[in-house]
Amino acid sequence: MEIKSCSIRIVIKNEFVFEESILKWLEEAPSFEVSSFLIEDRKFVNPIAWDKDLFHTFFIKEWSKKPPVFIKFMDNNQNKIMFGKGKNNSSIIIDVVDPNASVTAWIEYTKTFFENDNKAIVACIYPKGDYFWQMNLDPDRYESAGKSLENLELKPFSQTMSTIDPKSLPGYANYIDDIWFGSTWIMIFGQKYFEFISQSRLQSYPNAFAIEVLENETIFVKLFENLEDYDTLEARKIQFDFRNYIDRDELVKRLRKLYLE
Repeated sequence: MEIKSCSIRIVIKNEFVFEESILKWLEEAPSFEVSSFLIEDRKFVNPIAWDKDLFHTFFIKEWSKKPPVFIKFMDNNQNKIMFGKGKNNSSIIIDVVDPNASVTAWIEYTKTFFENDNKAIVACIYPKGDYFWQMNLDPDRYESAGKSLENLELKPFSQTMSTIDPKSLPGYANYIDDIWFGSTWIMIFGQKYFEFISQSRLQSYPNAFAIEVLENETIFVKLFENLEDYDTLEARKIQFDFRNYIDRDELVKRLRKLYLE
């Protein structure tokens, strides 16, 4: 059975994100036809019907503002593509929810950001909804949703409250300069990422279901075969294993110190 829903995050340098590139990426997105857009700002709470000229007016005004800036695009099938500008890097966040969508096509689309001039730094593809729960440290949210806390560790937050230890969440991600550092089903690492983790180290991970070297020496990693198996003990074990293999926690600590200096 083909997978039908996922969340994709692509990190790319700000210099490559401008009006023409955004329109090009929207046109190339598989089975995605923009029906409306939304500026993620308090002044704009309702989606605006798609009009390229109107978008141009909003883009010129909004994208030049001090980050963070977010512009979200929707289609009639509830799929979403959001562009977020950070200080140095931008994120493209894609939610694929249409039951008729081909996630395989979206994976191939994600790969194109690493082709030719190799614009993208890193990309990750999570099961739909898993990113939210892997980043959520509130145990009450888990309990209210009927999700088990059995394999999660809690630590005191205050005298009366506790929080989930992120080290017990295999898909918990950290961001340094808006660059993703984590472990999930599919990950694509561009040349810029090799400044943090060497290409040979990423390419040599022994327990992935598949590792490919794509154009421009980009590394494609699929940790386990089927997205539907993401919450099995075996899949979570592999996520933890990859995180430990790249020494993610120590890497983030070192990079955060450098970034703040």
